[in-house]
Amino acid sequence: MSAAAVEQTAAGAYAVRGELGFATVAALAAGARPEFTPGGAVEIQLDGVTRTDSAGLALLMEWRRRAESAGCRLRFTGAPNALASLAAVSGVAAFVFDGA
Repeated sequence: MSAAAVEQTAAGAYAVRGELGFATVAALAAGARPEFTPGGAVEIQLDGVTRTDSAGLALLMEWRRRAESAGCRLRFTGAPNALASLAAVSGVAAFVFDGA
């Protein structure tokens, strides 16, 4: 599995690239990650994700929880079909992608 990376592309904008899986998520979560500031807004582009599993979905759920705890609006864009399908099958699509 190839390494994953989070890059800040602009103020409040990030891009995730690579494979989000059991082998890569721990290092990604410990390294660079989005900043969730109170009253802020963050957009995370996911179209660079090449492969994912439930660990990748768990990471997105954790980011959603952190954003909500901080009072920050979070929007994921460009989710690959496999990731969107995994979230739907797991019953968490609305929470992850809509913040509901």
